[in-house]
Amino acid sequence: MFNGIITALITPFRDEKIDEAAFADLVNWQIEQGVAGIVVGGTTGEGMLLSHEELKKLLEISVKVSGGRAKVIAGAGVVSTEETLALTQQAEGCGVDGALIITPWYVRPNQESLFEHYRKVHDQTNIPLLLYNNPVRTGVDLEVDTVVKLSQLKRVEGLKDASPDLSRVQKLRPCVGHEFSLMAGDDTLYVPHLAVGGDGVISSSANAAPKLFIAIQKAWAAGDLYGFEQARDALYPFIQAMGVASNPQPIKFAASLLGNITLETRLPFEPLSSDECEIIRNALKAVGAWNEQPSLKVAPA
Repeated sequence: MFNGIITALITPFRDEKIDEAAFADLVNWQIEQGVAGIVVGGTTGEGMLLSHEELKKLLEISVKVSGGRAKVIAGAGVVSTEETLALTQQAEGCGVDGALIITPWYVRPNQESLFEHYRKVHDQTNIPLLLYNNPVRTGVDLEVDTVVKLSQLKRVEGLKDASPDLSRVQKLRPCVGHEFSLMAGDDTLYVPHLAVGGDGVISSSANAAPKLFIAIQKAWAAGDLYGFEQARDALYPFIQAMGVASNPQPIKFAASLLGNITLETRLPFEPLSSDECEIIRNALKAVGAWNEQPSLKVAPA
């Protein structure tokens, strides 16, 4: 089962290539901070802008560095079912713990088509699968009935849901049971998602402040409402600051303040404005994640 804090990792670049040393140290740092898992090559990791060979290299590094200390989940969803299958099979060969598969975007398949898309990937692979619903970004909603139907497949083990409709969690939980993971897919939904029966979050903001997310999860599990409220109130403005521009630009800038990670992104992403950078600096200071000294131990290029 997937639960707790799973960080959707950024992909560091240097001179237009993946910075493998920086990425390896980022994986290690995240695990040392206490996250339950990492997603590699997802949307936060600019997975759609990477080649299959680059994705494979990232997964190989992640599996080696993690050494079983945390779950490694591959971002494997694209528009084509055949390419999604190929990416998932590649990920399986790298020894990952699962694959996160977003609904095909833009083409807007109906619910039966979505079911068959996921079923084909399920039937031709042997690793756990996490469904990913993000209707604002993709233009299609993975409906509750379809999730329930998919949950009956042996290796479909959970859902990352970025839908703002929190009633979905309450509708799903009695139908899918407690072994099926219901993970928040938007950082702003993390706290209310827990309250209605969620299991955790797959977070982009946790790239810079994993301990803040972990504090919320631990306080909630322990029934420590005071600790929960303190961490919750610190988290919200931080998450808001990470939304000043399109993901992953803000969180990549935040990570560059914490260690030897460049600001490089691939087009169509461009650098942030000076005002946006200042908002992010102030947010990191406010939660104690940055004191103007690097905290990530990243090897020099």
